[in-house]
Amino acid sequence: MHKYARRSVKVVIAVALIPCLLYCCGKIKEKMAYNKALSMIKQAKADNTTELDLNCLGFAQLPPEIGQLSGLEKLNLCNNKLTSLPREIGQLKSLTELMIINNNLINLPPETGQLGSLEELNLYHNQLTSLPGEIGQLTSLKLLKLSSNAIAVLPPELFNLTALVSLDVSCNALTSLSSAIGQLKSLKFLSFAYNNLSSLPKEIVQLSELEFLDLHSNKIISLPVEIEQLSKLLRLDLMHNQLSCVPIEITQMDIEIRWYSDVKFYGINFYGNPLQESSMQIFKQDKEAIKQYFEEKDEEKSEN
Repeated sequence: MHKYARRSVKVVIAVALIPCLLYCCGKIKEKMAYNKALSMIKQAKADNTTELDLNCLGFAQLPPEIGQLSGLEKLNLCNNKLTSLPREIGQLKSLTELMIINNNLINLPPETGQLGSLEELNLYHNQLTSLPGEIGQLTSLKLLKLSSNAIAVLPPELFNLTALVSLDVSCNALTSLSSAIGQLKSLKFLSFAYNNLSSLPKEIVQLSELEFLDLHSNKIISLPVEIEQLSKLLRLDLMHNQLSCVPIEITQMDIEIRWYSDVKFYGINFYGNPLQESSMQIFKQDKEAIKQYFEEKDEEKSEN
């Protein structure tokens, strides 16, 4: 019995040590990943490289020596374990492309705003809840991808980024949208899919270059009647919202109106909204029938 008791104690101790051993192994791996990244940064400095790929190394901290790469133009930090960036990131004055996809970022340092040459910033799939106001200093930015984070409010400074051509804020926690969105007049692609928006500011129609507007899976209950002013729009995704009616002005737009479950489409798609059954059937017909339906509805209202 004594022998079995000692063996049992050893097993209990071994089991109890497993979490500690796993933690230590994890820390050792992170340290090795950090050293690997540091070595690659030093080599990049020696080679005076313009592109650095630190993808999938597994480090949780970016070595501050990254700031020494003054000639760096493209930096890939995707698929690591970063929760923050060092202040030295702001020293990369030549950087035009920064990819930080699939990390654990909870914030961006204010020094990010010093990246005056930055044209593309991809922060897809992190844990951001907000953005620093300094992001408004990135006046060369053309592409900003913020999808799959937890952002509840966009800072007003973001709407100073008038060079933006593509803005993706899908899969976040937005409940409203500032009227300042109308300042982003260079936008061609705009996505607020999978948020909690209930309405759109009428200023959105000032985005005269807009070609793709994705509002899939929100809680939108109405559209601005001025929506027809988006004359270059090729695709307007309104699937799975809370629209019970739509403005007649939408029939003046030079694109098809659809009621399809297929997400790959061009035109305006109302599928998945709580429209009246009569409206749903009309949307399945051609545009002339839809226009006639709206006109008859308007006449009925006038008579009443």
